[in-house]
Amino acid sequence: MEDFRRAFEADDPQAAQKPEERGNVERVLAVYGHIATGNWQAFGDALTEDVTLEILAPPDIPFAGSWRGREHVVAAVRHNFSLIEDQEPRVLAVVAQGAMVVVFGQERGRIRETDQSYEVQWVQQFTFTGELLSRMWQVLQHADN
Repeated sequence: MEDFRRAFEADDPQAAQKPEERGNVERVLAVYGHIATGNWQAFGDALTEDVTLEILAPPDIPFAGSWRGREHVVAAVRHNFSLIEDQEPRVLAVVAQGAMVVVFGQERGRIRETDQSYEVQWVQQFTFTGELLSRMWQVLQHADN
């Protein structure tokens, strides 16, 4: 995930002088790691009790919805990742300001139930309250071929 760190530092010679933003970028990176390794306890520990998750997606993407509360968000993320396989995410840009981190990316993979491949572009917004993640918002669309 060095690409993630490089994306945060790209075109910003002052990135090293932004400790709050750098800390939040590192926390997003840790959250990605918890999800990728299936460490659901650590993922839940990184969230506020009243965390919200909203995913806006085309109807054929099976994991759109919104959830509130640590237990519901962890269950939703765990379920959503169980629906897909062969993921190949690519981070294009990371922007951080204060308590917010926005990640732009692309991803391809396969939906397990239908064996249908997908390719999407996405934006994810992460908002922190202190050191804990309090809001996750994602919008995705099919990538142009």
